[in-house]
Amino acid sequence: MFKKIRKCFVCLLLLSMISACSVNDENPYKEDVRNSLNNYIESYINNKQYENDIANAEKEAEKVWNNITDAVTSDNDEDDDILKVDFLDVGQGDCTLISYHNHYILIDSGDNNEGTFIQNYLEKQGVEKIDYLILTHPHADHIGGADVIISKFDIENILMPDKSADTKTYRDVIETIKYRNYQNIIDYTSYMEEFSIDELNFEILSTYSDHEDMNDYSLCVKFIYKDVSLLFTGDATASVEKELVENDINLQADILKIPHHGSKYSSSDTFIKAVAPTYGVISCGENNDYGHPHSQTLNVLRKNGVKIFRTDEQGSIVMETDGTNITWNTPASETWQSGDK
Repeated sequence: MFKKIRKCFVCLLLLSMISACSVNDENPYKEDVRNSLNNYIESYINNKQYENDIANAEKEAEKVWNNITDAVTSDNDEDDDILKVDFLDVGQGDCTLISYHNHYILIDSGDNNEGTFIQNYLEKQGVEKIDYLILTHPHADHIGGADVIISKFDIENILMPDKSADTKTYRDVIETIKYRNYQNIIDYTSYMEEFSIDELNFEILSTYSDHEDMNDYSLCVKFIYKDVSLLFTGDATASVEKELVENDINLQADILKIPHHGSKYSSSDTFIKAVAPTYGVISCGENNDYGHPHSQTLNVLRKNGVKIFRTDEQGSIVMETDGTNITWNTPASETWQSGDK
């Protein structure tokens, strides 16, 4: 009787091992574990093994379980240490998702017709809550989809410049914020504000002098993760770039989100030299009406040795880093094709 109870126990244990293996479809031990344990189960069900084999089965089960645990723990530790940045292809607009330790930062939200696309993209990434929604400035191609995002996701903080716009798009965003009763809205009137999520740090670099161009009220944000840095400047023009350089702010960044979709009114040679990026990402629409990216900007970037990624040519672009190494989901563009009309 005791032997039968032990056999039943072992069978149940082995079945649970197989079930645990199936949780992680990429587990390298999956097939070996399933085959090995299925053989044990079959032999015990058919009463073909003796008691000493039960002890061997228990040892095998313990060994397999330890392998599974080590593999899953290793994978989780590796994933936790990765900063992932998705530069979404939202046509002639901007939207970037930063993922780290199951925390999420969304920078801009494309034009009015991109809200549902961004919502679906975020849901596929497992996003349920957004820690920071950063809306760089009130132009429609940067905040157009924000009303959808604000209505569909819980948001801890919304960062916006202290500048309104007399447009329906802007009013839709503000009304949705009020509808969700979000209180932690930060309208910046100063710069060098700092934030952090574990080892990911970021700060607002915007200078906030008076400007005639709405683009120049763009929030400029620098992210630092260990030894890797990224700089976002919205649609800021050469005027703001000049102020940032003259204020002796440390602008150096490994990755630069190229300002204003590659417009010739941004990305001055002085600014690019100060940032000294290895990589640049241009977000613009294919065959857009603005001629972005302009040949003048591409020439500056090429002269300074910046490797370029483009949403108009390559779709959504994904960068991952462990804080030292940087990888991309696609090779850098080599066309250097301008959109000049």
